[in-house]
Amino acid sequence: MITMKKLRFLLMSIVLATTLVGCGSNDEKTGGKPNESELQPGFKQEEFGYISIHVPNEFGEVVNKDGIYVMAGPESSITVTPTMGIDIFPSEWNEEVTSGYLTEIYSSTFANIEIAAFEGNVNMNGNEAVYYAFTGINANGKVRLVQLLRIFNADLTAQYLVTFIHNADDAFFT
Repeated sequence: MITMKKLRFLLMSIVLATTLVGCGSNDEKTGGKPNESELQPGFKQEEFGYISIHVPNEFGEVVNKDGIYVMAGPESSITVTPTMGIDIFPSEWNEEVTSGYLTEIYSSTFANIEIAAFEGNVNMNGNEAVYYAFTGINANGKVRLVQLLRIFNADLTAQYLVTFIHNADDAFFT
């Protein structure tokens, strides 16, 4: 089972390493890249559209697949959607809403879905965000940890969805 210490590390690896580069607008890029000296050893900075994420050096290159940015790593992946409409506002997310959403969206891909973490009202560089994670068993019988971060633009008219999927017992992340 995943401990809270591990979840905090994983949350920090996504939340602290994610830098918005212009989330206030759907089509206008603002801001700039953080200084490369700010990267932790073993990490590189990659651009997923208007979002920069510090990722382990073992990950490949970002590929745009039909508008969704995808990066593969060792038995893991990171995806970032383009801006999309808001179906649920940040203030409306809670564990009950999250549980229903996960069942509706992911039950065809994962069995035994269990919420592993939930953090509402996370501040991401001045933008509202919601973080949640779940474990589930995929078609190959592997227990996967799926971490999702919804980042909302400043005027709450659009959001990005950042998803990080890896084996729940991955030694790199534990």
